[in-house]
Amino acid sequence: MAVKKTIQTIDKIGRVTSASVQKGTGRNWDQWIAILEKAGARSWSHRETVELLTKRYKLTPWWQQGVALGFEYHTGKKIEGQNEKGEYSVSVTKSIPMARPKLWKWLISDEGQELWLRPLAPIAVEKGAEYESFGVDGGIFGKIRTLKAPERIRLSWQEADWSKPNVVQVHIVARPKESCMLVFAQEGMRDARLKETMRSYWRARAEDIAKAIAKPMTKPMTKPTAKGR
Repeated sequence: MAVKKTIQTIDKIGRVTSASVQKGTGRNWDQWIAILEKAGARSWSHRETVELLTKRYKLTPWWQQGVALGFEYHTGKKIEGQNEKGEYSVSVTKSIPMARPKLWKWLISDEGQELWLRPLAPIAVEKGAEYESFGVDGGIFGKIRTLKAPERIRLSWQEADWSKPNVVQVHIVARPKESCMLVFAQEGMRDARLKETMRSYWRARAEDIAKAIAKPMTKPMTKPTAKGR
């Protein structure tokens, strides 16, 4: 399908630049806003917008959500980082100079787990696996809910005194020239203060990973504990 050219007037929605969405989807923000306005998405649910982006435009899971949320923020349907239930979400991205399959293998290794999941003991990264983590201050526990190698992991994330768990997702978005974008996203937080705490937490994890990747490997990569890889 040919992409209709438009004059670019939107540089950024939320934390996502027009250049980034253009690189990831082939269209900039002005083009996506025009497409969704014409389709009547102002009156749709979030799920209906995602369905259009999935079926007609074949966007990846990360960009399905990113474009749908960008449209909702732009049109005032949502406040950035807060859903209709009053819960907050946050996402952190980091460019990594490593091909997606290789980064995936590293993230699920004992060495990689220690930097992002910080489990009390290494786990087999597979659907249904339970873990305990140091988290922010310790006392985090959860379970891996969804796993799609080498693209994403979805897991529950809960402190002992929370009434219900949050959802944490790890996405690895492929990019050209043996590189990718690492994304940590968390949703279901009860207030804006926790949202900012977790933004800082995941930003630190992403920086730790980038620094570790940048160091020359002096020993072989730890064999992943996940099965079926």
